[in-house]
Amino acid sequence: MNSFVEGLKSHMGFLVGLIIGVIFVICGLSYFVLNVFVMIGFGLIGNYFQKNKAKVKETLKAWIDKM
Repeated sequence: MNSFVEGLKSHMGFLVGLIIGVIFVICGLSYFVLNVFVMIGFGLIGNYFQKNKAKVKETLKAWIDKM
């Protein structure tokens, strides 16, 4: 019984995430959460492009020239 409790403690983060995921799917919040993650992701990509304009421009130019 002691090893079972130790196993639960070591995987507690996974279990909590799994329970929250099940609740999101049941409540229909999965699409909302997915949309939020997509918006945040594109915001981060835009921020990267803004801060590294020269590097992005050179990389895209090299990539297009290869085509």
